[in-house]
Amino acid sequence: MGAATYPGRVSDPMSLRMLLKQMCVYPGHQFRADDISLRDTTLFPTFVGSKQLTDAYLLGLAVEHRAKLATLHRRIDPSTVLGGNQAYFKIP
Repeated sequence: MGAATYPGRVSDPMSLRMLLKQMCVYPGHQFRADDISLRDTTLFPTFVGSKQLTDAYLLGLAVEHRAKLATLHRRIDPSTVLGGNQAYFKIP
C-alpha cells in the first residue's frame, strides 16, 4: 500500500499503520504466522524472480494455513507453489 506503483498509494507511515489496524478488525480477519521458508523445496518446487517473490511467499503462507490469498494482482503464477491453484483467489 505504500509502494510508489500501488494504486491509491498511502505514503505516510502513520496513515499506513492506522489503515492496517482498521483492516485487522474486519470480521473474519485471522492472523497468519510467518512460519514457512522459501528454502522449503516441497512447498516451493520452483523459484521465482525477485518481482514475484513476495507474492509467492504470501501464497505459500495461504497454502500452509489452508487459507486463500485474495488479491487484485493478476501476475501471480499459482503453479509456482505446491497447492497454489487452490489457495489463489483473484478479486474480480
